[in-house]
Amino acid sequence: MSRLKMPQKKEAMDKLVQDISDFATRLHDLLNNRQLLSAEISRELEKYTKQLPLSSNVPDKQVRTLDALGTELWNVSAGLVHNDIQRDPRPKATDPVHQAALIRAFAFLLLDTADPTQSSKKKSEDVQTRIITVALRATRLCLDKNELDLAMRVLERCSQRIPDERDEDTLLQMAMDPSEDRQTFETSIKDLRSEFYLLRLLHSWKSARLDLAEHYLAKVKLSRTSPTSNLAVKAADLFYEIARSLSKLSKPDDAVKWFERAWGVSDQVSPDHLSQEGAELLMSIGVSFADVLLSSQQPSHQKRACEIASKLEQTHGLSNRLTIPILKFQILANERRVDPDNMTTILLHIVKLAVLTEENFNMIMKTMRKACEKSCTTALHALRMFISTRLLPDVEHNQHSKSASQGWLEKASVAYILFHTRLPNFALATSLDDLQDLFDTFSSAVPSPFTAKATHAAQTLMWKAIGQSTLSHTFRWCQLLRHPLFENAGYVNKARIGRKLMCIAIDEGSVAAAREAFYQMPETARNDGPSRLLAFRTALISRDDDFAMESLQVIAKTVAKDPTFLYACVLESQQHGMDHMTLATLQAILGQKPAGIQMPALLRCAARLAVSRVNDERYSSDDTALEAVKTFETASHHIHDLRQLAKTQWTAEVQWWSKNSYNFALRHCKKMPPDYTIRILDVCAVFTECYSTDVEQRQQSDLRQRRSLCSFLSTTALIVMGRSGEVGSEHTNQCFLHAQDQITKFKSLQAEVGDKDVGQESTARTFAMLKFEVECILHLQQWDRLNDTLRECLEVRSVERWDALADLIIIMHEHLDASTRDSHFEMINQVLQRVINDTWKKQKEIVKVARWVRFTFTLCLNHVQGNFSLRLLEQAATMAENGYRGKHEHYPESELQWLATTSFNRGVDVLVEEENETDAFRWMNTALALAKWSQDSGSLHAILTSKEEAAEQHVRDREMQT
Repeated sequence: MSRLKMPQKKEAMDKLVQDISDFATRLHDLLNNRQLLSAEISRELEKYTKQLPLSSNVPDKQVRTLDALGTELWNVSAGLVHNDIQRDPRPKATDPVHQAALIRAFAFLLLDTADPTQSSKKKSEDVQTRIITVALRATRLCLDKNELDLAMRVLERCSQRIPDERDEDTLLQMAMDPSEDRQTFETSIKDLRSEFYLLRLLHSWKSARLDLAEHYLAKVKLSRTSPTSNLAVKAADLFYEIARSLSKLSKPDDAVKWFERAWGVSDQVSPDHLSQEGAELLMSIGVSFADVLLSSQQPSHQKRACEIASKLEQTHGLSNRLTIPILKFQILANERRVDPDNMTTILLHIVKLAVLTEENFNMIMKTMRKACEKSCTTALHALRMFISTRLLPDVEHNQHSKSASQGWLEKASVAYILFHTRLPNFALATSLDDLQDLFDTFSSAVPSPFTAKATHAAQTLMWKAIGQSTLSHTFRWCQLLRHPLFENAGYVNKARIGRKLMCIAIDEGSVAAAREAFYQMPETARNDGPSRLLAFRTALISRDDDFAMESLQVIAKTVAKDPTFLYACVLESQQHGMDHMTLATLQAILGQKPAGIQMPALLRCAARLAVSRVNDERYSSDDTALEAVKTFETASHHIHDLRQLAKTQWTAEVQWWSKNSYNFALRHCKKMPPDYTIRILDVCAVFTECYSTDVEQRQQSDLRQRRSLCSFLSTTALIVMGRSGEVGSEHTNQCFLHAQDQITKFKSLQAEVGDKDVGQESTARTFAMLKFEVECILHLQQWDRLNDTLRECLEVRSVERWDALADLIIIMHEHLDASTRDSHFEMINQVLQRVINDTWKKQKEIVKVARWVRFTFTLCLNHVQGNFSLRLLEQAATMAENGYRGKHEHYPESELQWLATTSFNRGVDVLVEEENETDAFRWMNTALALAKWSQDSGSLHAILTSKEEAAEQHVRDREMQT
């Protein structure tokens, strides 16, 4: 059975070797052609890697094939290794295996399987060195890719080829060939063994097994290596990485131990043989080591950090590095008591030594900020030197080209401002002078202002300082904020600066300075709510109503978004005792109607304020009256909003507004312009109409009386406006038309009252309204309405004064044409007769009556109803007789003589033209009866008598001739 199994086992091995060879060939072709590996290829690669190395000896004929394939795969995978630059120190157990690491491990295992030393006892030194070197390189790649399991497999294979130190000593004692080649091989083996243990140490660290790392560290014999060897650099780098990781894990004691090891290894290399890479590593280890030491705050560690800094400064090629003076500064800053002179020396050395790069600039600024924490004055001096001697000249040199210098200068300037804001208040005046000098220097040296970003940062710091400064220092800070260097500040910041200056000026009582600051702001900034509020306050202080109203109008436009500023205007105007501006502000709020306001309360406040100003003789004028009228009108415009209130509150609002508008109209209608009276009465009418219909009878009577009086006063005001307007103009006609509407409304209200409730005062108003209606008819020439209106006049009882109506009829008669006169003659005569009779009975004013008699006589003289004219003459004769006898005043002589001569001449005309002797002599006799009472000693009577006798003779002569 055993003999049968042997051929089968051999055949399986041969087939496996062949499959591996075929796969390696395919893999080589794919990599050589730079093709991506499929998932299937990757799975096969993992499978064959796990099967290598083979446990049985490979036939000699296939050894060379595997060796060649391993070599070729190793070489062709170099490009893949260099392209895969992703380095992440954290293990990724769930991530797919890195192909580069897997391919190199596979290549190594092929070489390891094909190594002839596995099948023979001969040990070729070159082959042995080559295989170990490949194994170490593959392991390092696997560790770099965090493929820890794969790295361990390679290390395990490599450990079988690394001779123990004890075996190596025995071999050295037995060796009889002290040739140079033999010595070189021995040295290489020692270095490879040390590197092997370094990799074991690295694997242990990445596996979180520092205890194993300590174990393998003991096996690393660096002291026996050549001082020129690169192994020391590798060891120092590894120890440095371990120390850094421990430091990040907050294990300072372990970190210091490994930093000490890293520093000790790197310090073993002779300065004469120190490479550039080694020098950089030494610098990194020293700086990081010193940082950890300083963070511990232990005196011994402080001393050790000083030793490291001195060593670095003395190392050839490192003395001119910027990092060293920065490290010395950090050591100095870590001391409890800092020597300012020493710090100044170090900082100035840093400024002088630095090459201007982004990294160096950031390091310097970080150092300056740290210095400011220890001594602001020292940091300011050093930073000013950095700006003046390094940055500013560089900006001037490169001002025509884009460079980073401008940005560095701006950042350094912002830091300079920051340091100044940290100075105590007693040094602030000198600090402000220093900043002013620096800004002026910038402006003269650099034509362009700071960028918007730098400007914002600088001004933010200065604003913070303003909040902690006195009034005088605040003004200086604001001047700096407006420096031309900050021209790129946004309008919001410029507005804020202007407002701050305005506040300072207002606090100091300087209105001119406040105005200047306001007008220096951009237009957009001036129209901001806060800016305009300060402008409004300035206007109140200077009593500038125009400026205040302008600001108020601008603020009112923003009230829909935020009414706060309008509310502030109300408070400001109240505090300054300017009630008219308070009222204007309240009206602006009511006009905009922002959300959330208490409309009823606000309306009443405005109304009370407006009425109080009208009642105050100091402010009483047409303007104040107009303010009050507008306030009441505003309330009527918001009546829809008031209706939304609860019923009881709505009723209270209606009562309040109707009564107050009514009282205001009654109290001030005599001294207000008539159009104001009309407007306030319209408001009263609007609210009076809103009363509920279920009010008490007495209240209804009061309401009717109030409405009728409103109509009466409105009509009166409209008539006044119509009389003062241009005759026939549109405005005048509208006044009389509106007056007719009010008269109609008045009549309707009077009709509701009835005759039983009509008193003397009501009758007088009714008659006055009828007279106004006659006047409207006259101006509008609505003759078709005349008879009805005159008839209503006749129906009025107990009229005290007829003067105005009589005068209106006299005037109206002149505008009537022939046809119109005839149609209205009878009614006009009745009215005139009523006028004459009532006036004579109640007033006995003979002058007025005589004039109306004369007009009535003239009106009726040529009318067919001549008897009425004769009756007028008889009535006039009776009044003249009574006056002659002393019962009342004498009949006006001129009126009497005119009536007598006119009536006598009428008789003559009748005698001559109509040949009606009876009517003619009746006219003459009536004229003689009137002339009898003339006060001319009978002269007129005698003349008329002689003329009558001549007329009689003429009649007799005519009769004799016939």
